[in-house]
Amino acid sequence: MFPAGCQDLTGGQALDLARQRYGLPAGDLDRGRTHQRLIQAMVDRAASSGLLTDPLRLDRTIRAVGDVLTVDTGGVSLPELAYALRRLRPDRITGITLPSYPQLIDGTSYVLADPTADGLYRAVRESQLAAWLDAHPGWRND
Repeated sequence: MFPAGCQDLTGGQALDLARQRYGLPAGDLDRGRTHQRLIQAMVDRAASSGLLTDPLRLDRTIRAVGDVLTVDTGGVSLPELAYALRRLRPDRITGITLPSYPQLIDGTSYVLADPTADGLYRAVRESQLAAWLDAHPGWRND
């Protein structure tokens, strides 16, 4: 386990943190929140270093991690996707956990959607996500 608070992690430490799954109060939900925070921190670091606006550095970076990275982009190449998102500010990214709850069914642990999830889906469809998050701050991953 890592101490609470902001820290600079090496690649190995970040991987170790991402793999932690036992002893977390909300189990896999906490693990997912940790993954979202790590991704947000990596995007922040990439953006602040100018990586996302430098096509040559971006291409070299994508090629360097390409063998160990799996991303479903819906058919869009990673360089195109990264370039399209180049102006996305990390402080404008909000992690959200789907309202859900754990349930043991026939000895297998599942995470089932909570009825509150219907409101989240509706908020996304109706472009009302900010209002939904204000009303349901417990599902926001900050």
